[in-house]
Amino acid sequence: MGRKLADIQRIQSILVTVYLLELVGATAVTSLGWAACRILQISSFPSLPLWFAGYLLVYNLDRLHPDPADLVNIPVRVSKAQQLRGARIGLAFLSAAVLLIWPLLTGRWRLVLALVFATTFLQAYSWPVPRLRFRLKDLPYIKSFLPTGVIAGILVIWPCVESGRSFG
Repeated sequence: MGRKLADIQRIQSILVTVYLLELVGATAVTSLGWAACRILQISSFPSLPLWFAGYLLVYNLDRLHPDPADLVNIPVRVSKAQQLRGARIGLAFLSAAVLLIWPLLTGRWRLVLALVFATTFLQAYSWPVPRLRFRLKDLPYIKSFLPTGVIAGILVIWPCVESGRSFG
């Protein structure tokens, strides 16, 4: 019975780590993008790695900065923050590499500039804005609407614009 419990705890630890490193969220957003492209009848291939890597980059950078609300909302994130810090940094570097290299491999080099701008802007969501000392997500309603609007734009508007498809 002791070995079974140890196996269950090991599996639970792996699943919690996968969740906390945002691999589940990245997979969900990438799947939503794939589904949106299928509905719109456009290719998702050029964007799939960018959706996955972009989500991992933004959210793992976000999680490197402690959020006081996590103590109440997601205490397991706080308890594992130091343990996962190296993995978060590694995932952030790997994701950034994908975001820089994939557009070059697919002939969309201008996209690199847009991605650098977007990633920098999205960091103001969770890191204090210089000189103002507040985070965008601390403003009322921003936490609910900014991420969902950005994700919707990236999953639907961006592929439409890239494919030359109209919105009508």
